[in-house]
Amino acid sequence: MRSREASAPYDRPWAVAGKFYPSSAAQLERQVDAFLAAAPDVSLTGALEGVVTPHAGYAYSGAVAAAALKALRGRQYDTVVLVGPSHYFSFDGVAVHGRGSFRTPLGAVPVDEEMCSALIASSPHIEDMPDAHAPEHDLEVQLPFLQRLLTDFRVAPVLMSDFSDANCALLADGLTQAVEGRNALVLTTTDLAHYPGYEDARLSDLAMVEAMESFDPDEVRARSDAYLSRSIRNLQTAMCGLGPVVAGMKHARDTGATGLQRLMYANSGDVAG
Repeated sequence: MRSREASAPYDRPWAVAGKFYPSSAAQLERQVDAFLAAAPDVSLTGALEGVVTPHAGYAYSGAVAAAALKALRGRQYDTVVLVGPSHYFSFDGVAVHGRGSFRTPLGAVPVDEEMCSALIASSPHIEDMPDAHAPEHDLEVQLPFLQRLLTDFRVAPVLMSDFSDANCALLADGLTQAVEGRNALVLTTTDLAHYPGYEDARLSDLAMVEAMESFDPDEVRARSDAYLSRSIRNLQTAMCGLGPVVAGMKHARDTGATGLQRLMYANSGDVAG
């Protein structure tokens, strides 16, 4: 099957406005702009080929998201490929939202249908599944930041449920084929430790950040497995977006990227106690 025609509309309305971020356009603009203004100005040590962001509610992760995405200011991309974990649907392969638009209170962002078609054509395991995207928050919460930082851009929304090496490799290959010759940025999103005590979360998180800084996708997977094997109280996952991060890292390495630079780390305990 090359496409799953679902009941969800292709012009996707917002799902988490008023929950993860404000539903008022004016309030949302003010909050996003405040996060960006407060974010540190960091000099990048190379060309910007991709970015990794969190996806919790803005009260918890808005400052970190702003620190990562502020680097986009003054840059222009025709398409931002958004790759995140599926929190609500389980499926084999990769789910693309291939047509229409994604809406936030700040307006509609069109889908790059040509790039999505290229992704779908790259593997029989990459399918058009808009129903998987309908309730999902992790890609949606990236959009208001992008809408305040970029102009005239499109998105290619991608979700993963299967984080196996094989599935990560096929998505990495599909991304490499789809972005060739295009002015595109690949944004992968993950949160880190769910839901241990503060100190256990900090140690797990920093171990995962160090693994990401190694720029070795096998080390990221091994470090995640190692922390989960320790039976840390209430630790359900060390990295909920393991698959997107591994796939994004494989793609970045395949297209010539040489490293990953940490811009900011914090966890929800730093905000909420």
